[in-house]
Amino acid sequence: MVYNCPKNEAYLACFSYIFIVGLQIIIYDGSIFMGHLKNKSELSFGAAELLHQYSYFSSVVHCAYYSCIQLMKHTWLNSMGKSENDLRNLNNISSQGSHEVLINQIKIFIQSKSQNGSVFNRDILQLKRLRVMADYDEISIDFTKSNESILLSKSALNILKKCI
Repeated sequence: MVYNCPKNEAYLACFSYIFIVGLQIIIYDGSIFMGHLKNKSELSFGAAELLHQYSYFSSVVHCAYYSCIQLMKHTWLNSMGKSENDLRNLNNISSQGSHEVLINQIKIFIQSKSQNGSVFNRDILQLKRLRVMADYDEISIDFTKSNESILLSKSALNILKKCI
């Protein structure tokens, strides 16, 4: 798929699936460009900032949230030394969704490393609520909510980075 793009710039946008090249956006199936989760997190956050700059506000929230999920999963696998199977097993025995399980596990890990577990938890849950609203609710995401999602993501990411 190819779409026209408002600026002649080259950027990588949300989830490594959308590349803005020249005046076109090219969407790939994801199998071509698979980086590490930490790198994907940085790319998703960069995409959020770029989308905010171009007033694609609801997409900003999505990318800002998933930049945190990607870095949390990186933390789970690398800093905590856990596996995909460990996470899958926790998800299977939990009544919570997969993101809630990951968020709770990362919050516990952060609390063991620093005093910012409650700040992380507050920010990521607020960002998650914004993401659900942006992706599923019949509401408009404006500049303020878009900017808030970037600030919440930045805060959560900074706390996570101190623990990895």
